[in-house]
Amino acid sequence: MKTLYLRLIILFVAVLSLSFAIDTFIYKPSRKLPWSYVSDLIYLKSEFYTQNQDKFNAVFIGSSIVRRGFNCEVFDQNVDTTFTIKSFNFGINWLGFPESLHFIDNIALKNNGNLKYVFIELTKLKFVDAENMHTARSVYWYNLNYLKFTVEAALASPSSGWILRIALIASHLLGYVENSLNIDYFKNTTDFESRQLLIADSLSVVGPDYRGFDCMDDDVKKVAAVNSEENVQAAVSSFLKDTSGLEKRRIMSANGFSKFEKDVKFKDEVNTVYLDRLNSIVEAGKKQNIYVIYVLTPKTDKRQYDELIPLFYKLSPQHRINLADSRKYPDLYSFELAGDETHLNRKGAHLFSEILAREFNQIMRSQVK
Repeated sequence: MKTLYLRLIILFVAVLSLSFAIDTFIYKPSRKLPWSYVSDLIYLKSEFYTQNQDKFNAVFIGSSIVRRGFNCEVFDQNVDTTFTIKSFNFGINWLGFPESLHFIDNIALKNNGNLKYVFIELTKLKFVDAENMHTARSVYWYNLNYLKFTVEAALASPSSGWILRIALIASHLLGYVENSLNIDYFKNTTDFESRQLLIADSLSVVGPDYRGFDCMDDDVKKVAAVNSEENVQAAVSSFLKDTSGLEKRRIMSANGFSKFEKDVKFKDEVNTVYLDRLNSIVEAGKKQNIYVIYVLTPKTDKRQYDELIPLFYKLSPQHRINLADSRKYPDLYSFELAGDETHLNRKGAHLFSEILAREFNQIMRSQVK
């Protein structure tokens, strides 16, 4: 058995070394593709934002919770008049750390002189499940820096058992190797080029006033949506038949924050590797005169709270906003403001954006004192 393990380790090191050599010294075909090539929605938003970035001085990077919950116009209107805000919603389905680092580097910290404020949804470290393994979306963003962070953060996670840590590390190591070897380069290139002929990638579809907000209520009308009309309608129909999941999320939120307030040990269970990376992003933003704020969003799953609450409260109060506490914001967990179990409807997005603006105003006012 020891011999088998040793051979597996040698094979892994050999493959990793080969992938690094190919990636570094031979060729990197994916450099011919834009960083956002992997999906219609990511490419559309990146192209629109890049071509119109002089219009925006604030951007919100996050998952579909952000995509469907952050109404740019409502947020901008509720920010203090002493600030002139024009925001863009860069919410993408299934986005979370460590993939978020790829977006932060290419959108938030990529030499955009007009950008002043960046909001980043704080999420748990995600691993690639069997359903999404080997897809372009699961591998396209890797580099050694992101991989190093992922492995070290997984090992440092106090909320994850060893089985989950091993699964997380293994899935990301496999993704990195696949990306480095450029296994699906020709397929991805052909797919990307063919999609440019489709209306889904066309900037003309969204129009000049596009802000990236895709409300749950009318998402099925948007050609650029990742989910098909059938998928969106199916999710809504399922939710309307059984809303118990929403109530469970409300209870999980309340329990998570109550646990943090009462359990001294829980307060110290902080992923220091993750914390250091978040603080380094704040510092990198400062060097470019960009103010970074991390946001806890409502209606996430249980392990989000176990991982993130202690981490969140180790961040500077001037760089964090908590909208996830169902005890403080019960309406964000109400059926009336829900599009489905996870996302807000238009009224919910309106309230979410108002509250976010209010919390942002408080942070900015404190900077003046």
